Amino acid sequence: MITIVGAVCLICILIITMNRIYVGFLNKLDSDYTQKFQEVPDKIQVCNLGSSHGLYGFCYDDIDKDFCFNFSLVSQTLEYDNRILSYYEDRISAETKVIIPVSYFSFFGEGEQNTDVFQSKNLRYYKFLPKEYISYYSFSEDIQAKLPLLFAYESIADIFYKENENDNIWSASLNASNYDAGYTVRKHVGQCCDEKGNVLLNPDSIEALYSMIDICKEKGARPILITTPFTSEYLNGIMTDKIELYDAFYKQIGKIVDKTGVEYYDYSFDERFSSNLDYFMDVDHLNKKGAKEFTKVVLQRINKRRD
Repeated sequence: MITIVGAVCLICILIITMNRIYVGFLNKLDSDYTQKFQEVPDKIQVCNLGSSHGLYGFCYDDIDKDFCFNFSLVSQTLEYDNRILSYYEDRISAETKVIIPVSYFSFFGEGEQNTDVFQSKNLRYYKFLPKEYISYYSFSEDIQAKLPLLFAYESIADIFYKENENDNIWSASLNASNYDAGYTVRKHVGQCCDEKGNVLLNPDSIEALYSMIDICKEKGARPILITTPFTSEYLNGIMTDKIELYDAFYKQIGKIVDKTGVEYYDYSFDERFSSNLDYFMDVDHLNKKGAKEFTKVVLQRINKRRD
């Protein structure tokens, strides 16, 4: 009996040790961009939320990063923006400018839990948010997030030889392989519409945005809605393929601005960026060079205004 118990303990220790090593390599790769949440500033002066348009649209490298933070993640919903802001609201104050990116797809679709990638994307939040802030929290998913070694779908050896490609991706410029505006437009339109092509308003996203605005106002912070720059080809595709989505987006923005008085800056058509392909990594995301320039433009505009 003692031998069996000892063997079980030894196996558990081995698994925990190997998992710790495995997690260390995963953290070094940081393929889901979650390691940054280990260094959220205590007193934030400027921050942004958002999906990939916020993640790749804002770069604070040339600014005092001790007081700036990018909370964005790829495919992040407004609902998760709200949960993240709620969790970190003690880091913002009356001195904080909170940038909330809104894109054409932000307010539409069937809801985050109905997307094909929801579970895989949801796992990343277990790494830095308490369970009460996790959408559809699951104990089994929590275990999967904490013991990823047991759920590894690829060779563990392959992980150890991988390199972090995030910065390489962000530093890339537009080329033939990432210049398919039609594909991106169809993808965004598809996630916003039902099977018949009707645009679906997502009330949860709208409610989440109002909640973020309320949090900012309660803290005395300054919420600012922003639509990041897109290439002309992407914009033309949206307006040609689904003008109803385009119109519905600006209708919702108008309602939100009228109701809350929040600032809204629309850079989607800004020719300083939309016609300068050197600033883009693909048809709707800025590269690092473009993000630095865009961040500078936005902060200059924000700082010029005096409430």
